Amino acid sequence: MAPEVAAGETVTLPLALPSRLAPGEYAVQASLCLKQPSLWAEVGHEIAFGEHVFGIDVEPDIAAPVGLKLTRGDLHLGVETPDFFALFSEAFGGMTSLKTGGIEFMHRPPRLTFWRAMTDNDRGRNHGFDHAVWQTASLYSKRGPVAFDLGEISRWCATVSRCPACP
Repeated sequence: MAPEVAAGETVTLPLALPSRLAPGEYAVQASLCLKQPSLWAEVGHEIAFGEHVFGIDVEPDIAAPVGLKLTRGDLHLGVETPDFFALFSEAFGGMTSLKTGGIEFMHRPPRLTFWRAMTDNDRGRNHGFDHAVWQTASLYSKRGPVAFDLGEISRWCATVSRCPACP
């Protein structure tokens, strides 16, 4: 492709892509180079460059549903499939265990943290003393009583909601 484009003009060039591209990320690069020598550059000198990146998505493979095994204890609720196990605890206020492939990914419920490590600037401003209340809030957070509502239970799906109980 070697169209003639005068200074200040805009030209749209056709781009022939294969009709069927495999899923993935692609980049189209364009380069404008001198066709004739000039006082400041030789033939083939690049004077402009552009790139456009685009992706072709693939439909995700959706696994067939598997049955759930629910185990209800006094303070715990276990949800099990052939691939994973999750344990919810009323005593700790949420999910306390998540296992898949024999690996434990969670051993306690997540906690909020309102504190970060201090920097030299923080120490110089006495930030630790002035904002210690945030570290205390992180260490001693208070949780109200909770109960789990199993909602609609079927062979394929169980909705587990955390319902804060009124005191």
